[in-house]
Formats: sequence, structure tokens, C-alpha cells
Amino acid sequence: MSKLKFIDRLVADSRDVALNHTAGLSTPQQIQMSLFALKCILDPDDVYKRKMQAMIHDRLQALWENMGFTVLPDPLRVGYYSEIDMMVWAKKFYGDDFAQWLRDTHDPLDVTMRLAVEKHIVVLNGSGFDGPDWSIRTSEANLNREAYVTIGEKVRDILEEYHNEYEKSKNQTTIIMNTKQQQADIAAEVSKEAAQVSAAAANVAAQDQVEAAKEKL
Repeated sequence: MSKLKFIDRLVADSRDVALNHTAGLSTPQQIQMSLFALKCILDPDDVYKRKMQAMIHDRLQALWENMGFTVLPDPLRVGYYSEIDMMVWAKKFYGDDFAQWLRDTHDPLDVTMRLAVEKHIVVLNGSGFDGPDWSIRTSEANLNREAYVTIGEKVRDILEEYHNEYEKSKNQTTIIMNTKQQQADIAAEVSKEAAQVSAAAANVAAQDQVEAAKEKL
């Protein structure tokens, strides 16, 4: 039975067993990290770092502004990823009734699927990162600012399309209820007229009996 080196045991214990085969740094990774370190040494004022941070925050702002959502300022926010809980914004924009309808009639993954199929935008579901079921996850590290403008607009479009479906379902329900009420009103009117006719017929019959009795007398 072979023995495990102490350093290998440290590496293995530092991560899940299933990821042990990826433990450690390859030579290209070590070289890349050395270059990163040298870059920091050559830029003591962090000009490049601040420029990159500003670019990430600009993309983040473009995404949220075009969704119509409000992201509160946070000096400690990295802005590398965004977790957007659609259920929270559904309630804020359209109320609890709409949010409940959305939860009852659609699957949480429907958001990511519709964005991909209808809007040609690929995002990840937030639940895969231990986020809320109705959340989606975007990365602000890969695309130009204009792309995040488009993503924000399409995410908001999806929410508005859900709301349009909700309004149509409400109208259909109202029409059905009105139709049923009209049918009930008609039935009540027919029943009332039938009762009046029956009462009139009964009065006529009673008068006929009275006349017949008078003739006998």
C-alpha cells in the first residue's frame, strides 16, 4: 500500500475528494500567476486594477438600469456576478397576486429557458449556486457594456410578457365569470316568468271554477 505524501494530503484535504484530480497548479498556471504578480509590482498605484473595477461596475450598472431594477450602492460590492431574483421584482412591479400566479403556473427554470430560446441570451439559474429558485445569474466579466444593456432589456421583457399572460388569464376568468353570471340571471328571469305564467294560469283556473259554481247555483 503506497503512502500519501504530506503535501499531497494537504492538497486533498483542502478540497472535495471528487475535485482532487484538479488539485495543485499546472506549470502554465504558475507562470500566469507570476505574470499577474509582476503586473501588480509594476503598477504600485493600482491604475490598471481600478480601471478594471470601474469597467465591471459600469457593466453592472448597465445591466440593472436596463432591467428597470434598482441596485443599491455598496462600496464592497465586487460586481463580478449578479443574482437577479425574478420573484422579488415580480412582487415589486406587479404585486403579490401576480407573483403567486407566476409561481403557480410556471416552473422557475422557465425564465432561463425562455431567455435562451426566445431572446438568444444564455444565463444560469441561481438555484444551481444555492440561490433562490426564481433567480438567474449573470457574469459581468465577459462581454462589452452594450451586451449588458441588451441582457437587461430582455430580462425585463420576459417579466412583462409574464405579466401580459397574467392579465389575459384574468380577462378570460372575468369573461367566464360574467358569462356564468349572465346565464344565472337569464335562468332566474326565465324561472320568474314561468312562475308568473303559472300563477296567472292558476288564477284563470280559479276564476273558471268560481264561474262554474255560480252557474250551478
